[in-house]
Amino acid sequence: MAPNFSGAEAEREARADARAKRFEELASRAAGASEAAFASARRIGSAIPFGQPVPVGHHSEHRRGLARIDSGMRKGFEQRAAPNGTPSAPTPPPATNGTAPTPTRSPPWRKIIAQAEADKVKLWSRADFTKGDYARSRGRWYEVLRVNAVSLTVPGGPDIQPVINQQTRSWDDRIPYDAITGRMSAEDMTARLTAKS
Repeated sequence: MAPNFSGAEAEREARADARAKRFEELASRAAGASEAAFASARRIGSAIPFGQPVPVGHHSEHRRGLARIDSGMRKGFEQRAAPNGTPSAPTPPPATNGTAPTPTRSPPWRKIIAQAEADKVKLWSRADFTKGDYARSRGRWYEVLRVNAVSLTVPGGPDIQPVINQQTRSWDDRIPYDAITGRMSAEDMTARLTAKS
């Protein structure tokens, strides 16, 4: 008796679809765990002033906090780097019937971005900035030194001024696009600073 090719092919496609769905769920869980680890590290780090030395023997000694920040950031990067949500999970092969690929499902982050755009939330990207513009983050304006794929390179320095530019710069820092809350052109910032003088 000849094997039922169409039945076997349908079964193989069903298994491939189930495997793809399982990998998508694993990736979604890993992304959530990664963001939770980063958020925890950021929360702990926000309580420690940047650049503050460890006060040895003082009640505010924060070595344990620094260790927890390091651990949280490492966990976040490990989860982010894990393919399909788990380090040992293989990449699922595309499900095909021999002629055309099965339509792929949209990754979960695309749904989140689509929902944010529908809610009129501004999602900043490299297309919004050029060198010399100013980006608002953490309650301050930073001059844009370089526009990168996932972040802006800005002047770093003591965060005590409302505007941090090349004149107040001590080092270069990066701000991810999701931490940006506003944009101002160089001309507008010059006019604003001139008006305040």
